[in-house]
Formats: sequence, C-alpha cells, structure tokens
Amino acid sequence: MTFSCKYVLALALTLLLGHPALAQQNDWGLPDSPNGNLASALLDAINSPDSEVHRAFVNDHFVEAFKNQFPMDAHVMQFQQMHQDLAGASVNGVNLMMGTVAVLDLLMQTKHGAFLSLQIEMEQGATPLIAGLRVEESSEPASDQLVRALLETINSPDAEVHRAFIDEYFSPVFKDELPMESHLDQFRRLHEDLAGAETQGMEAMSHGGGTETVSILMENASGSQFNLTFDFQLTSPPRLFTLAAIPV
Repeated sequence: MTFSCKYVLALALTLLLGHPALAQQNDWGLPDSPNGNLASALLDAINSPDSEVHRAFVNDHFVEAFKNQFPMDAHVMQFQQMHQDLAGASVNGVNLMMGTVAVLDLLMQTKHGAFLSLQIEMEQGATPLIAGLRVEESSEPASDQLVRALLETINSPDAEVHRAFIDEYFSPVFKDELPMESHLDQFRRLHEDLAGAETQGMEAMSHGGGTETVSILMENASGSQFNLTFDFQLTSPPRLFTLAAIPV
C-alpha cells in the first residue's frame, strides 16, 4: 500500500486558503477560491511548454510592479526553467502566511522524486495577483518520511524489515524500554491487523519543542478500524518514542 497525504493536504489547503470545508476543489486539489485558483492557474502554466502560455499568464496574473521589474523575455525564461523543474510534479504540502501580500509555499515532488519549494507572493484584492515567484530546493517533511516508512514496514511480513525500521526510527530510550523481540512482536501484530489497510484520514499535532503526534485512521480488509497513533521527535531521521494501534 502507498500512503497518500491527499486527505491531509486537502484539509490544510481548505483551512489555509480560506475556503469552506465542503467546497469543491480544482484539478490540483486546491480549493476553488481566488487564491487557490490563482495557484492552480500558475501550476497549469508551469506544466505547459508553450512560451505564449507563459507570456499570457504574466500579462494576466502578475502585478504591474513585478511584471515591469524584468523584461518579458526574462519572465518567460523563468517559466521555461520552472517547466523543466516542475512539469509533472505533484503538490505534497502547503504553508500560507497571510497579509496584504500573502506568501504561499507549495512543497512540490517532481516526477523524479525530488522535492522543491514553489514560493508564490500574492497581492490580495478582489482578484489576487502574483507579486513574486521563486523555486528553491526542499526536502520531504519529517512527518511524511516517517509515515511512509512506518506504513511500508507494517505492510511487510519480514521481521528483518521490522528490525531495520526499529533501528533507524525508534529513539534510543524507546528502543531500550523493551527487548527487541517485544518490538518485533508488536510489528507482527500490526502487520496482522493493518497489512493492506486503507487510510481513512490523518491528524497531526505539534507540541512545540520539536515533537509531534500523528494519528492515522485505518480500515482493514475485514472492515475493522484502528487509530495508528505515534509520537516522534523532529530530528533527522525522525525518532519515534510511542507507537500504538487502537481499535475504534
């Protein structure tokens, strides 16, 4: 099973871009709101190889000050570079800082698996316009990395895969609380309960001090539901210090 962050991403975008919770989303999974539609139109333009599409987007969606800051050919060159870097990429995360000029930071995963940050400055008004635009190197969020690795491990029946996960992702204190065989027995039970289970939703809470709690609602093939809950430290790699699957 491949874990998808779409549920969490949709919820985050709904909250951050200010659209009602049950609102329709556009093709990029962004809310059908002025800010969401501007970001979606930008992603559509980036995915096009046509310089005339890029030119039209600059004319239609850039504030005059930003548009006139550089020659049109320079804007088109930037779009061509973004197309090279981001064509076919998916939206994997979002952060929005609101103000007269909002800054929307989209975490993009390219078709080659790399992570890039697409940062969009949007001048707010009846129709938001782009006031700044850049792409920077980024990395997979620690929580996404941990969730992906944990669910892949649970889906494996191989005790050596479980052991490798424990060695890499358990904090030293958590790992030493019980014998390795007890940890392996827990993963065996997790595999029995959750192998092939579908992710129904996820909640994440930051506690400050570099720790987070994640709770994933999962439903297995027999229809039983579990909350897979764990706490971890935001280190590199992230380190688990609790792990439980609680029947719902």
